[in-house]
Amino acid sequence: MSKPDSFLLGDLEISVVRSARRKSLSIEVGHHGVKARAPISMRHSTVVSFVETKENWIRKHLANIPAPEPELVLESGAFIDLRGAPYRLEVVQGSTKPVQLSPYSDQLECLGTITVPIKRVSKTSVIGSAERSVSRKLTRWFKTQATDRLTQRTAHFASLMSIPNNKSLVISVRDYKRRWGSCDHKGALSFNWRIIQAPDEVLDYVVVHELAHCHEFNHSKLFWAIVAEQMPDWKQRQQWLERNGVRLYRF
Repeated sequence: MSKPDSFLLGDLEISVVRSARRKSLSIEVGHHGVKARAPISMRHSTVVSFVETKENWIRKHLANIPAPEPELVLESGAFIDLRGAPYRLEVVQGSTKPVQLSPYSDQLECLGTITVPIKRVSKTSVIGSAERSVSRKLTRWFKTQATDRLTQRTAHFASLMSIPNNKSLVISVRDYKRRWGSCDHKGALSFNWRIIQAPDEVLDYVVVHELAHCHEFNHSKLFWAIVAEQMPDWKQRQQWLERNGVRLYRF
């Protein structure tokens, strides 16, 4: 018989997601509901017992989930954030030029324009094809912006945090669905490219958080002390992500 993939906690349905690579049990709360991520060999009763002990925590976090953001329509006139500030999107058909960032010279409702040139889309093309082209090109551009900024800030904080010489500090950006960054035992750092939309101080928090794992590969008191040494207000920066992170996933 296959193992159950969900169970009820009062009126809440808990989905159980198993992985052969996972070694511990964790709970994920979001707009999708509640998921218990467990090792593939863990007994179902063990998962249920653990989740039951966390019921108050689960309900508290469900109550605090911000309302979902409407999906961003990638067309001229839309607004999108870059480093915490809004920019107006301008789509230009019939061009293969690179994406261009143009600041405004006066005070308007945003800092400037992000122009995205795409090949001309005929009127007979499938609906949404222009937006898909914009999405692909804009995503590549955001990833480049994120890589450049994250490389700079990682080098800055690594020098302040005395990162061991045996840590590689190789940086990559990825399309994470549930996290903002990661650090492996070798010191290789991976970041969610969407973090470039957040204010600079929030991006810096994510960088420091991952670099701290080069000293403490856990979330112990010592780990948080290392983070606090660089930014005493790390909790406020973390809370910004908790409140506004969903906004960064609009496209």
